[in-house]
Amino acid sequence: SPPRARSMTTPAGPAAPPPRPPPPRLDPAFDGVLRADPRNPNRCEYFQDRNKRWPFRCDADGHSLLSRLLEVATPVVGSVQAKIDAAHGERASAVVAEGAQIYARKPNMGENDVTWSQAEYGHLGLQKEYVRYKSVQRLTESWACLQRARARGVFRALREGGGGDDEERTPLRVASLGGGPGFELLAARWFFERHYPSYDLDLVSLDLEESWREPALTLGVRFNVWDVNDGEGLERAAGGDVDFAIASYVFKMYMTNETCAKWLGEKLNGDASPLRAVLVVSRDEN
Repeated sequence: SPPRARSMTTPAGPAAPPPRPPPPRLDPAFDGVLRADPRNPNRCEYFQDRNKRWPFRCDADGHSLLSRLLEVATPVVGSVQAKIDAAHGERASAVVAEGAQIYARKPNMGENDVTWSQAEYGHLGLQKEYVRYKSVQRLTESWACLQRARARGVFRALREGGGGDDEERTPLRVASLGGGPGFELLAARWFFERHYPSYDLDLVSLDLEESWREPALTLGVRFNVWDVNDGEGLERAAGGDVDFAIASYVFKMYMTNETCAKWLGEKLNGDASPLRAVLVVSRDEN
């Protein structure tokens, strides 16, 4: 009789990796914000303005950071929209349109030399536009400022590297002055993760407009109400001593006065103050 066929068993190999989840769906406002540079295939370009008229360029590392930003910013936009829907119901679309007009026209710029008034900052439609279009600007400008500060030795007293699982982390508090939703702090978090991972950051956005609290919390940073003229109340609002502070365009708009100059100078130069540096993000030549 013919021999019986033998059953063959193949040793089980390693399990196939699970399929990668699809990329997150970004807010439509971010369409075209980040793309390959048509003039150089090894570089990318991105836009900070709402009409995408003025391109900036970055390398692959910048592309990775900005891709990460757009993913993180999308739920923040969604949280503001949810707040608009809950507060205004059928008028939600009109509120969003009003905010877009306020953002584009900047009605207080000519008369009062401020981008938007305090009342306008509290407009939920404006906040949605702000999160959409200022997120890229605030992160990229803060990242560049942090790079320059490191190159100039501002962080020379900090330990670079480290951050192992068994290593004890040193607490460090960074505050964004007039920071709104706090995208400057997102830059600080990622910058310290890369260069100073042995520090445990406490990130807090301090702003006069209370309604920025929810976007900041959605972004993963703390928030408290604070007036930039209240230097004595800085530590109380921040929850303790501040090691480093970041001031973006709020510095030009609201802090170029004797009151702010006095308290900043006292904290930066006083022996009793732990404030090591204030990083000012400015697009002005002086």
